[in-house]
Amino acid sequence: MNVALRGTRPSFARYVEAVEAELRGRVGKEGLGGRPLRSIYFGGGTPSLLSPEAIRCLVKSIRESVRTSGPVEVTLEVFPDESGLAKLQDFRDVGVTRVSFGMQSMFADVREALWRGRSAVPGRVVQAASEAGFNNVSLDFIYGRPGQTAESWRSELGEIVNLGLAHLSIYMLSVEEDTPLVRLLASGRMAVPEEDAVARMALDMWSVLGDAGYRPYEISNFARPGFECLHNLAYWTPGAEYLGIGAGAHSCVGGARWENLADPFEYVAHIARGESVELNRQAADREREMREYLYLGLRRDTGVSPSWFRDHFGRDLEDVFPAVMSAAIERKWMEADSSSLRLTPRGRLMSDAVFRDLF
Repeated sequence: MNVALRGTRPSFARYVEAVEAELRGRVGKEGLGGRPLRSIYFGGGTPSLLSPEAIRCLVKSIRESVRTSGPVEVTLEVFPDESGLAKLQDFRDVGVTRVSFGMQSMFADVREALWRGRSAVPGRVVQAASEAGFNNVSLDFIYGRPGQTAESWRSELGEIVNLGLAHLSIYMLSVEEDTPLVRLLASGRMAVPEEDAVARMALDMWSVLGDAGYRPYEISNFARPGFECLHNLAYWTPGAEYLGIGAGAHSCVGGARWENLADPFEYVAHIARGESVELNRQAADREREMREYLYLGLRRDTGVSPSWFRDHFGRDLEDVFPAVMSAAIERKWMEADSSSLRLTPRGRLMSDAVFRDLF
């Protein structure tokens, strides 16, 4: 079992109490008390605003609610400013084993202008985490940013590699509706790179990081051997289960999926009144499971197993998805051998089109 908790903004004490109450009720309702615990992930919002003592209490509550039979990966997303860095040693002392920082860029002007305001420089972040005793550190970056070129990105990749990190999460820029970036792009004051330039950036990323010893175990995640994020693997492994606790959290247990109320104030109020915070529960669905097996598996470098699919679902992949399979293989977006089917480098570039055909 993997447990994910999302951060929030109401009174921290009330929010922690609500999370603990939901955890107790959810474990009982879903019959999870005997499931082995593999990972805990504190993410969403800015969970590092919580005190180390609050994190300790939540970790303790989780461990007491489910079965712990071995080491548990405990990840905390930390805001990369000096106030966040100052608490790293305390977070380590209360049981956090892995930290993740959303840097977005190596360049201060980019971080300040678009996403993160004033943050510590990446080298300072990595040093502080190391001094606190963390050897499992991840930084997030974004490429395809306004004004970025393939040449500048390749240079930035060299600086990223020189940080010597165990794990990297690198995403192509996604322009969300009703954000300052959308308004800047609409005004003409900024422009995103052309599609061909972004494709070149992705290819350079896989090449540079591969040469540096990073395995692209998932389309947007790279790790040195042994440092793959267990929680990421849970999300992208077909059939894996995870329990989301807190405002806006998502869960997948026993084939059923649901999400929680997103507004943290409503979430706390519902818990206080003993009301459900669950939304949009979907029961297990065989057709959806088959599609998700292909979608989730193809995001990983190991791909999917046609023989496992046949044994589990009683049908052949090419019979269930004939159009998707034939088109992707003909376009050289997928390749197959005796044991697996996976995306090619070109297929990773075109993954949105592949997955769109599935759904």
